[in-house]
Amino acid sequence: MKIFITGDLGYLGRVLHALLRAEGHEVGGLDAGLFEPGPGPYSRDVRDITGGELAGFDAVVHLAAVCNDACGELSTSATHAINHGATVRLATLARNLGIGRFVLASSCSVYGDSPAREADETCPVTPLTAYAASKLRAERALSQLATNGFWPVSLRFATLFGPSTSFRSDILLNRMVGTAIRSGVIHVNNAAIRRPVLHIEDAARAILHVLNAPPPLLRVGVFNVGDTKLNHQLGEFADVVQQAVPTAVIRHEPATDHRSYTVRFDRFQNAFPTWSPQHSVETGTAELAHYYRSDTASTHTPTVGWGPTDRRAHLLSLTSAGRIGPDLRWRPPTASTRQAPRI
Repeated sequence: MKIFITGDLGYLGRVLHALLRAEGHEVGGLDAGLFEPGPGPYSRDVRDITGGELAGFDAVVHLAAVCNDACGELSTSATHAINHGATVRLATLARNLGIGRFVLASSCSVYGDSPAREADETCPVTPLTAYAASKLRAERALSQLATNGFWPVSLRFATLFGPSTSFRSDILLNRMVGTAIRSGVIHVNNAAIRRPVLHIEDAARAILHVLNAPPPLLRVGVFNVGDTKLNHQLGEFADVVQQAVPTAVIRHEPATDHRSYTVRFDRFQNAFPTWSPQHSVETGTAELAHYYRSDTASTHTPTVGWGPTDRRAHLLSLTSAGRIGPDLRWRPPTASTRQAPRI
């Protein structure tokens, strides 16, 4: 297939791009480049995409977003404009062009502080942040666009972890391992809080399975993506990190994030029985510890993915320097004028 990825320079985008090419697919895409050293000749905001850029593609994988709760709170209006508004516009363009497959990277964070003992796709959702609310709005809008020839699918991923050539140090396990390596402390905000996690390579493989699936499997519209065995309490994650970094100490601190949910993944695993996670928390944590200690880590977007700088701090630094506006767009004269996506 010929597949278009939005956010192809991002954390998951880099891994997915490599996997799809390895499988023999032709891959194009765009990325705003906010987490690159600066806007390059191919930097392109998903809000500006045209039908001409999508023409000729067989599928769209939509990863571009204001990612995570902390970044989403910087500008709730920009978060909804990108995560919801741009998603609807992109999907409408794809449908009008006859592109049958559209995959949205959504999040289990839509469950928030779910009252369900084990949340599945039929449970009530209680998004607690602008990021989660924007993803839920996008999911619901996509369901309204579905037709017999257009099959949008929303994948509610568990919290991702693992190395990438566009690394993120600001997500749960990646952050725990990073602070253990850098400062010798594993920070735990409420050890009883529960979260599901999923290795980034397993997430990319899940998208590949969806792209290869016959249309009847896609009509359900929404899937939780992960594995029941990868639901853990934060205290359990901390113990695993300490095994990988024995010199680090666990420090319990007041909770600032109260999202807690255990998720069921039966729908996805029943639909795609040949998919299962290849990485456990233990193997993935050991891999992360090795990654942080290696020279490789410092070469992967060092100002963002390595050291204490996280993505929220990076966006704040770009804003304070006047390089991006409150709408999270590059400001002239640094904004790229090139219109073509990468092929």
